[in-house]
Amino acid sequence: MEITPAAVNHTGWRTFLMFGIFCLANGVFVFFFKETKGQTLESMDVLFGTVDAEKRATDVERMLETHADVSQAAVVPIDDDIKGQKPVAFIILKAGRHPTVDEIRQYALANAPAYQHPRFVWFLDKLPLASTNKIDRIVLQKLAEERVSAERTH
Repeated sequence: MEITPAAVNHTGWRTFLMFGIFCLANGVFVFFFKETKGQTLESMDVLFGTVDAEKRATDVERMLETHADVSQAAVVPIDDDIKGQKPVAFIILKAGRHPTVDEIRQYALANAPAYQHPRFVWFLDKLPLASTNKIDRIVLQKLAEERVSAERTH
């Protein structure tokens, strides 16, 4: 009884040579073109189009808005030397509620993957709106960068 399929038995040396060349070329490409070096799995998802950054921010916002004290949340990315970008959150609290920043961060860590927890949380009375009556994320991103640089200098 013959175990090896006929197609494999009749595979010539050229096939193995082509396979070897392909593997060598792939190895050289991976070694010299490190487009994913230093990237996290989350940023590679965005890089390769598996998920976009806006979807990630929306997921974090939805998770934060399930907190009993949160009325509305807006998440924007800020630059990070290690991860490329990391999320920060601006939160509007429900009337009469006063959670701490640490409580919000602990809630995020307990209810979402680690990459989704906002590295900084700030409470606002209202979120800035653009002329389209949507949250102005450009203003929030500038505000976040200012606050992060101010916190690093203190």
